[in-house]
Amino acid sequence: LRCEPNKFRARRPDLKDQIPYTRNPAKGFSTTASETGKFAFAHAFELDPVTAIKSTSFGSYQVMGWALLRSYGNQAQKAWDGFRNNPAEASDLMLIEWMKDNPRAIRAANSSPPNFAALAKIYNGPNYRVNQYDTRMYNFWRNNS
Repeated sequence: LRCEPNKFRARRPDLKDQIPYTRNPAKGFSTTASETGKFAFAHAFELDPVTAIKSTSFGSYQVMGWALLRSYGNQAQKAWDGFRNNPAEASDLMLIEWMKDNPRAIRAANSSPPNFAALAKIYNGPNYRVNQYDTRMYNFWRNNS
């Protein structure tokens, strides 16, 4: 997971002082491990579980937490438990939720064979190859088809 303290602070300005955030000028977001890792998420979750999840990307595909919440009936504790207990399954569920909101992604997924490069580009932009999202999706599809 990758906690995004800037997103949490934007959603909950009343808790801003309780969420450390150091903006990396070169990247435009925090690259400080203590602000973006599991302990930072745990702290944010204690303050506001729903906002903490929405402000974090999770799983193999690094989908934002709104999809994790939706995958588990918008119940924060159930979503977090689902991810901790089975991150691979939660990752796949989040990808499905993300696709439901993206008609172009659905078309790419329904092409024969699926256009994983297009899917990855729609999600991650033109630098999708850096994280090999297209390869990860292809491998999942190949191993589960």
